[in-house]
Amino acid sequence: MTWAFLMEAAFFAVALPVICLTAIIIAAIMRMGKGQNRVDPEETKLIQQMHRNLEKLEGRIESLETIILEHERAARGVEP
Repeated sequence: MTWAFLMEAAFFAVALPVICLTAIIIAAIMRMGKGQNRVDPEETKLIQQMHRNLEKLEGRIESLETIILEHERAARGVEP
């Protein structure tokens, strides 16, 4: 497998869902601002949990990127 293929696979497997979830969160926040002066506590908890999960996912993406880059460097014989 080439590095470009791995990066594309990582994008479609991880980054694309993150982008979609972020758009959903933004839409939910905008919807809360329109016509609703009161924020539902359950909705707030859900958004906070989604934010925490996205932060964890971001860390995992960074780890995967590091692993892929280290693998590519090792394949080329370049020292880290």
